[in-house]
Amino acid sequence: MNNKIIRKKLLLRKTTTIFLFIILFVLWACYYFMQSDFFELREVLVTGNSVVEENVVVKLSELEFGRNIFKYNLTNIENSISTHPYVKNIDVRRKLFNTILIDITERKEYAIIIHMGSNIYIDKDAKILKADDSYFKQNLPLITSVELLDFRVGEYVVVSNENKLERALQIIQAAKVTETINLLSEISLREENIRIITVDGIEVIVSATECPVYMMLALEEILSELESINRKNVIVDMRNDGVITVREREVQEED
Repeated sequence: MNNKIIRKKLLLRKTTTIFLFIILFVLWACYYFMQSDFFELREVLVTGNSVVEENVVVKLSELEFGRNIFKYNLTNIENSISTHPYVKNIDVRRKLFNTILIDITERKEYAIIIHMGSNIYIDKDAKILKADDSYFKQNLPLITSVELLDFRVGEYVVVSNENKLERALQIIQAAKVTETINLLSEISLREENIRIITVDGIEVIVSATECPVYMMLALEEILSELESINRKNVIVDMRNDGVITVREREVQEED
């Protein structure tokens, strides 16, 4: 009886040893295979980009063709590419057997802040995408008289009139939602009250509290009426929620 038990233990030990050896062999074979030339990087595919050029993305990634794709830390690659101001989100993946996939979500140009001769492009979160001294896109609304304390490309703007800037961005968002963005030329933060300058040169003093979506819909209607009677040299006052007044520009308004 004891001999049978001993033989069973020996058989179990032998079986276990063989099983462990097979596992170790498979792991070693997999490791050797993954380190082989078969997985050398031969292609980088960049998707989702329209502003950031593909060669810029590849340069920021610091990927080297011919290096094993499993030797790269994907998080480090993502962090490196994310330093570009136009990159909002990024996903880097390996694709067997020799490809790295880079999928980018870009930040969109939302408005231009005019500051000391510079055209500062920002997204909807007030992050600075670029600064240009000589050119600005006609299809983006201007935000003027922003009290900038500091600005660096790739960082969020630092302003003293933060509430006004936030309200201006809300107005732009509402204009996009209501498809009235083409009516806006400039949003001025110079006075106590925020003012919109339309593409026709009409000045609009806006409410600080009214829902910006309702306000833009109301503004679209009043501008349509003014256009129908060819009145442009006017000031539209929307400071009192639900009440809109129109007066000639020569009349001095009280802030």
